[in-house]
Amino acid sequence: MGAGKVGRSYPAGVDFLLIAYLLTDTELETYFKNFLLSDHKAFSFYDNELPSAYSRRVLANTENLTDEDFLETLQHPADAAASLMDAIVCKSISFMPVNAKEEGHYDPYFNSSGIKAYTANTFTIELQFLKFFSYPEQVDCKLYFYPKGMDDNESPIPIKVIKDSILKRTNAKGQEVLQFQFSVQEEHLITPKSEVLCAIRLKLDDSMHLHFPYPLHGEERYLGTKIKLQIKRIMLQSLAQHKDVKYATLDALKTEALWN
Repeated sequence: MGAGKVGRSYPAGVDFLLIAYLLTDTELETYFKNFLLSDHKAFSFYDNELPSAYSRRVLANTENLTDEDFLETLQHPADAAASLMDAIVCKSISFMPVNAKEEGHYDPYFNSSGIKAYTANTFTIELQFLKFFSYPEQVDCKLYFYPKGMDDNESPIPIKVIKDSILKRTNAKGQEVLQFQFSVQEEHLITPKSEVLCAIRLKLDDSMHLHFPYPLHGEERYLGTKIKLQIKRIMLQSLAQHKDVKYATLDALKTEALWN
């Protein structure tokens, strides 16, 4: 793959996983159609044209060959590699509540049982990094508790991954996944607006200070998502949540505008 020729290294197994994704993943279809060297838009050789001359013509016609929304990212090989890995390595995170509490509340607008609140301050996180994750020391996880929600503009409360909870396991689908737990301290009041932001990256090469997600436009990034810690429903509903991730700098992930 072209991504392997720009100073980035990743396991050979990713090549085969990529092939499996190509026919079904619309994000990858978008990627390959808009990459500068894609053949989605015809750009023929001239008779007797040298490869170097052809390359110069390709670069001179970037605006014609690449849609405007992708022009800056996909014409740069390193940024193209980062965008490709975003599309295939990790796309979602699962959160499973641990010992969720159920509380009943009387509500005259509904039946006598009223509305029930389901609350959990501890969650197990599970995500798949394909072949990138090998050992717990790779994981760099930032967790932030927003008592009144991220849009409240109050400073978040940093929380930590539970010690020794990071492990590699095989899920029911036979896939190797990263799993760990976090817990919001019990002294913090949890309400229906409370949220936790989870931002994760993996150390790939300490000597090169290389992480996944790969840097984009020279900026270090994390993958992240946020979850609710309490829901109120008339009918029983689990606090288990399966969230798509966003790739951005840590500062951007902590900005409510990114999630709107």
